[in-house]
Amino acid sequence: MILAGIPCLVFSNSFAALAGFVAVSTGVVYTHLPAASNHFMLALLVNLALTACAIAVLLSRSRSNATRDEARERWLQLVFTPVGLTIVVVYFFTVFHKLNTSFFDPNVSLYRSLSEVGISQAGHGYAPDTGQDRPY
Repeated sequence: MILAGIPCLVFSNSFAALAGFVAVSTGVVYTHLPAASNHFMLALLVNLALTACAIAVLLSRSRSNATRDEARERWLQLVFTPVGLTIVVVYFFTVFHKLNTSFFDPNVSLYRSLSEVGISQAGHGYAPDTGQDRPY
């Protein structure tokens, strides 16, 4: 996938280089389905947004007499919202799924054990907000 990204860096104004990268990247994600990680799914959703916006710009460009630079500017405007929303939604659910009832239970919460280590390393001997006076 890195090798497919090099033409995008060298030929930054080329839709063909971007299309090649999107195709290779989507193919790599496809090989990891259905157990793809969050970042692979994020890449797939961004690739779909890039492709859909590129198709929309190409179709509208064929009907109008827009120059290549105008088409590129329109594509960047179109792709901004879906890519931004995709990132926000994916990372929202990445954080949200980690919250469960144990997260708020001070007896088993990982946050508590991590904060206890930090407090003890800072030189304090007791947890400040648990109401328990137990040494670390």
